[in-house]
Amino acid sequence: MQDSARVAVDVVALHAKVRWMVDGVLEQFKLASQVAKTLGEQRMRVIQEAKEWDALRAQYVMALDQVLDACGAQVVPSSFWHVSPSADDADDDVFLLEPNGIHEDAGAGSSTLKTNGKRKVMTKTLRDFIDENAIEDANDKIDDERNRLDDLLASTAHAQYALEAHVTAASGELVDATDSPSAVLDLLRDEQKKASDAMANHLHGIMAHLQQVEHAVRDEDAAPQDIDLLVRDTDELPLILAEIQDFAKQIAAVHPQFVTLRRVEEDRLHAISHTIHALETLETLMDETLAHQDQVESDARDILGGLHAHLETLDALRSTYASYRLAYSKLVLELDRRARYSAAAEQLLLGALQTLDTMRDEEERDRALFFAEQGGYLPDDLCLFVGNPPPRTEISIGPREDLPALKEELIAEVRGLAPVLSRRNVDLLEGRL
Repeated sequence: MQDSARVAVDVVALHAKVRWMVDGVLEQFKLASQVAKTLGEQRMRVIQEAKEWDALRAQYVMALDQVLDACGAQVVPSSFWHVSPSADDADDDVFLLEPNGIHEDAGAGSSTLKTNGKRKVMTKTLRDFIDENAIEDANDKIDDERNRLDDLLASTAHAQYALEAHVTAASGELVDATDSPSAVLDLLRDEQKKASDAMANHLHGIMAHLQQVEHAVRDEDAAPQDIDLLVRDTDELPLILAEIQDFAKQIAAVHPQFVTLRRVEEDRLHAISHTIHALETLETLMDETLAHQDQVESDARDILGGLHAHLETLDALRSTYASYRLAYSKLVLELDRRARYSAAAEQLLLGALQTLDTMRDEEERDRALFFAEQGGYLPDDLCLFVGNPPPRTEISIGPREDLPALKEELIAEVRGLAPVLSRRNVDLLEGRL
C-alpha cells in the first residue's frame, strides 16, 4: 500500500504536469488561430480597400467617358479644320484616304463621302481632335498596377488556411488531459483500504482470542464451556489466516493498476513532446507568414497610393477635356463675335462712304452756284484753284477677315451650352460634382 501510495503521488504529479503542458499548448494553438484570423482580416481589409478603389475608378472612368461622349457628339464644321487641297498636293491631303473596299468610320460622329474612288472626310467631332493616347497610357498603367495588386494579394490567399490547417493537425495529435485520474485513484485506494480494514479486523480478533487463551491458561477456575469455546475459535484460525492472505493478495493485485496509471501519464507526457515539436514548427511558420504578410501589406499600401494618384491623372484628363469642350463653345462664340464685328465695321465704312458722296455732291452744287453768281466778276488770273471740283475722299477697305461660316443652329447651341459648362467646371473644381 505504501508503494501504491508513492505511485499514486507520481500519477498525480505527472497528470498535473501533463495538464499544465496541455493547457499551455492549447493557449499557443489559440494564439496561432487568432493570428491566422488576424491575417485573414488584414488581407480582407486590403481587398476591401481595393474594391473601394475599383468603385472610385468606375466613377472617374464614367465621368471621363461622359466628357468624351459629349465631345464625340459635338460636330465641328469642316471650315474649322479643312483646307481644300490643290490639284498638286491632293495626294498629300491627310483627309484623303485610300479606298480598301470596306467602309471605315472616320471617327466618332464623323461622316465620309466617296469622291473619285477616295473617301473624303466631311465632318469631324471634338473627340477627333483629342489625343486619346494619354487616356490609353493612363489606363494601361492603372491596369498594370491593379494586376500587381491582385498578384500580391494572391500570394497570401492561402496563408490563413495553411496556419489553420497546421493548428488543426497539431491539435488533433494533442493528448486529452481532461480525464483526471483522481477518481480512479480514489477507487483503487478505497479497494485497498477495504481489504486492509478487513485484515486489521481479523488481526484484532486474533489478538483478542490469544489474550483470552492466555487468561484462561492462567485462570485455574475457568469454566469448561469457556475452554471449549476457545478451542473452537482456535480451530478457526487457519481459515481466518487464509482470509488475511486473500486480503493481502487483493491489495497486491490493485498495485499494478496504480503502475498502469503512471505509465499512461508518462506516455501522455512523451506524446506531448511531439506536439511541442509541431508547435515549434508552427511558430517558425507563423513568424515567416507574419513577416511576409507585413511586407505584402506594405507593398499593397504603396500600390494603392499609386493607384489613387492615377485616379488624379484620370480626373485631370476629364477636367482638361471638359475645359476643352468649354473652350470650343467659347471659340464658336468668339468667331461669331468677330464675324459680327467685321460686318459692323464694314457696314460702318460703307455708310461713311455714302455720307461722303452725298456731302461731295452738295459741295459741287454749292461751288457751281458760287461761280454762277460771282464767277463773271472775278478776274481770270485771281485764285485759279477756286474752280477746282472738291476732291474725292477715298477710304481703303481691306479684305474681310477669313472666318469660318457658322450656322445659326450651332451658335444658338453653344450660346446656351457655354454657361452650363462654365458652372459645371466650377462645380467640378470645387468638388461638388
